[in-house]
Amino acid sequence: MSTLTHPIATGESAGAVSPVRKRRRTQRERSEATQGRLLDATVASLVDLGYVGTTTTEVAQRAGVSRGAQLHHFPTKAQLVTRAIEHLAARFAEELRAEAGGLADDETRLAGATRLLWKVFAGPLGLAALELRVAARTDAELRERLRAVNDGLDTLRRKTCRQLFGVPTEGEAPAFDRAIKLSLCLMRGMTVEQVAGAAAEESALLAMVERMVATAIAEDAAAGRA
Repeated sequence: MSTLTHPIATGESAGAVSPVRKRRRTQRERSEATQGRLLDATVASLVDLGYVGTTTTEVAQRAGVSRGAQLHHFPTKAQLVTRAIEHLAARFAEELRAEAGGLADDETRLAGATRLLWKVFAGPLGLAALELRVAARTDAELRERLRAVNDGLDTLRRKTCRQLFGVPTEGEAPAFDRAIKLSLCLMRGMTVEQVAGAAAEESALLAMVERMVATAIAEDAAAGRA
């Protein structure tokens, strides 16, 4: 007579599937996740309430973290806002890169890249950045913190915009870089016009940006720089 092995006797259950244990996050991963929530909440608060209305208490509530956790990561509003500036720039670059993949690599790329840049610039990220720049005019501490990180932000913006418009990220492209800087200044003005309810002639202005960038790219190419 054959001997049957009962599943219970072997510590197994019939038809059971071994559970997959979810890897526990490290302390560093949990800390980074909390900081990310706080920084995202800061951006949202800047858009909704402005710089003055963005308090550390408000940010903690929006992020769903305790006041103690918020103070642990960012003891002061100045520290929180400084990191939020860098966080804003990183998210801006990420959003542009994510959508740039859908742009055709042909004669329509310039128009598509210009409108994509404006789409992100005129959205919540652009509004939060504008709020910080306006507040920095009369807030000396914020102004100094903006200046302290400005070089790094300029480098990130330059590299991201080159990728967006299909310009090599390495090497010299001074005409293109200046055209983009002027374009961003124009888009900030367009954003202010929209906030004020004025007609910004969006399509015509974006077409001018497109022509300016095209001329700059041609200028760099003629000089053997791009």
